[in-house]
Amino acid sequence: MAVAQDDSLLIQKRLFQPRIYWDYGQTLMLWQERSQKYEGGLEWLLFDKVQIFAEAGYTKINPNNLYKNIDYQSEGRFYRLGLGYLAYLDEVNRLGLGVRFAESSFKDEGVIFINSETINSPMRDDFKRSDLQATWIEIVLNSEKQLRLKKDVPSSYWNKFFSIGIMIRYKMLLDYPSYQPIEVFSIPGYGRLINKRNLGFNLFLKINV
Repeated sequence: MAVAQDDSLLIQKRLFQPRIYWDYGQTLMLWQERSQKYEGGLEWLLFDKVQIFAEAGYTKINPNNLYKNIDYQSEGRFYRLGLGYLAYLDEVNRLGLGVRFAESSFKDEGVIFINSETINSPMRDDFKRSDLQATWIEIVLNSEKQLRLKKDVPSSYWNKFFSIGIMIRYKMLLDYPSYQPIEVFSIPGYGRLINKRNLGFNLFLKINV
C-alpha cells in the first residue's frame, strides 16, 4: 500500500533561521553589453514569520535610448535595510510583505554632441559627476516556493535547503541630485529617473541555512 508523502517536513519551522539569496535574473542578463547588474541579500527569519533584510548590489548602465545626441553612463552601489512578514500559503509556498529603506552612492558621466550648420564636425561637451547620493523607500511583495529536490524522501535535508521566488518592489524616491541642463538619468538600485515612483522586480534563489 502506498504511503502518502508528509509535506509538512519540507519547511522546517524554527525560531531563528539565516537565509542568503541572489538575484539570478540579473545574472542571466549579464550578456547585455550596456548593462551590468549584481544583487543579493541576507535575511534573518524570526519565529518563522518576521523577516529582517540587508541587501546590496552594483549597477553599471550605458543606455542607448536616452537622447540621440547624448552618450550617458551611470555606475554605483546601493544598499537596503528592511523588515517584512512571511505567511504560509501551504506547506511549500509562502507570501511576504515588507518595507525597505534604500540608499545609492554613484557617479555618472556623458558626452553631449551638438550639431551646428556653421561647423562641419559636431561639437561635444563632456560632463562628469561623482559622489552622488539618492535615497528611497520600497514596499515589497514577495512570493517563494520551497524546492523539493528529493520528492521520494520528504524528510531529506535537500528539500529544505533551496527556495526560489520573486520580489515585486514599488519604489518611492525621497532624495536625489538634480542638475541642469542634463538631469541624472539612472540611479543604481532605483532605476530610470522618470518620476518619483518606480516599479521593479527580482527573481531570486534563496539558500536556507
